[in-house]
Amino acid sequence: MQTPAATLLLVLTTLTGLCAAADYPERAQRTQSAGNHTWYIDPDQGNDGNPGTSPSTAWKSMSPANRLIMSRGDTLVIQPGEHAASLALMGEGSRQAPVTIRFMPGRHVFKHGTLVTGKPQISNTNDAPNEAKAMAIRLVEAKNVRLEGKPGATDILLEGKAIFVCMEHGKRFPERPGL
Repeated sequence: MQTPAATLLLVLTTLTGLCAAADYPERAQRTQSAGNHTWYIDPDQGNDGNPGTSPSTAWKSMSPANRLIMSRGDTLVIQPGEHAASLALMGEGSRQAPVTIRFMPGRHVFKHGTLVTGKPQISNTNDAPNEAKAMAIRLVEAKNVRLEGKPGATDILLEGKAIFVCMEHGKRFPERPGL
């Protein structure tokens, strides 16, 4: 007979692969943003012990951002480099003030072995429908979210086989001309 802790560990492993559960908390373990705030991630110069509130106090990984529920007008500015964790965003913006994820110009590399995994339903051809898939960006219960990057200057690369963006229970992802 399994203990409740062993059962929970099995469920977390099934849902997220071998990724640390602390990097991808459930909604109840996240902090709600007040809105209209900007956070910064810099995988080369940041530190996850920083507040992430300015370029000079940027976080190193996506993990601190994954502990938030973003609100109207929030922006996450991501510098290029190697990203050792997925962005697992929860949040709700509005049409007038969406949540913005801004990838700055340069090369962004998501490392396959450290990304969140799950079993999303894929509507097109799928060579392994019952296997967990690695995801660089996982938008969960996200509404009015805008992803930005400068065409020709922002490269987002997936190392290994992975899904770039997986949207679960989301809606209204506004387009922004020229980006």
